Amino acid sequence: MKIIVIINKADRPSARIKEVENEIFDLFCTLEASDEILDYPIYYASAKNGWAISDIKNEKVDMKCILDGIIEYIP
Repeated sequence: MKIIVIINKADRPSARIKEVENEIFDLFCTLEASDEILDYPIYYASAKNGWAISDIKNEKVDMKCILDGIIEYIP
């Protein structure tokens, strides 16, 4: 199965986005995930505020990018 990572609560001042990204990658490496599994997209979200983005610098409008990512990435 393909993996899509969504880091929620990215809007919080205490968000540790880079640390969480590294922890997720380390977890998959510990689980001896294949290179194909390690090539996963990451989305940043605030479910409470109703937005998700694929690049932390993008405008925060809605969650459409997650659906687009699923359609594009998952066979």
